[in-house]
Amino acid sequence: MCSYDRAGYGWSDPGPEWDSVTQVANDLETALSKAGEHPPYVFVGQSMGGLFVRWYQHQHPDQVVGMVLVQTYETTAPVNGKQVPLYTLTKEQLQANLPPPSSLKKPLLPTEVHPPFDKLPPTLQKNHLWLERRFFETLDFNKGPEMMESWRSAFMVLHQASLKQDSLDALPLVILTRENVNDDERQQQKDLSHLSSRSRWEIAVRSGHFVQLERLTSLSLR
Repeated sequence: MCSYDRAGYGWSDPGPEWDSVTQVANDLETALSKAGEHPPYVFVGQSMGGLFVRWYQHQHPDQVVGMVLVQTYETTAPVNGKQVPLYTLTKEQLQANLPPPSSLKKPLLPTEVHPPFDKLPPTLQKNHLWLERRFFETLDFNKGPEMMESWRSAFMVLHQASLKQDSLDALPLVILTRENVNDDERQQQKDLSHLSSRSRWEIAVRSGHFVQLERLTSLSLR
């Protein structure tokens, strides 16, 4: 089992792009190769990581034999005061509704660890705070529009693929969802569970977005 920091996160330096799907997938493939890892892989993607592992599997279906999607939802953008899925927008519509990078301001650097990261051991809490501050210090909003277009394009391709019944065929797929989701989020999780004929959707009871840090007692829904 191994994990890695995407470019600009953790101990990884920022790259020429910020979280573009192609960069993340290529970096992951390179990192696995350099580390001497070889397929088949079982990928776990949390939050936006779900998009990246889905994209990697879409590009390299012969390498991935299972996926776990933790708190993975459809990314949206504001259009006329309403949040709409990225895959429903054209490139021009997306860019027209994004705030200009010059209007965005970096948040104040955090000075303390907030829940649920306070569940980490004291040494790791200190590391987390340092890494969070480093992320905001190196954040470049000018790369945001390119990143969002990358996400839009990837979501559009994956949505088209999802229209095929059991688009992942019999690939083992586990969906982990926090407790107390709203109706829209619940429907999104249900839709993800339909991607494979061998899926399992579970609710992590008494858990929030960071399921991996919170209680994992689960109730099976499928």
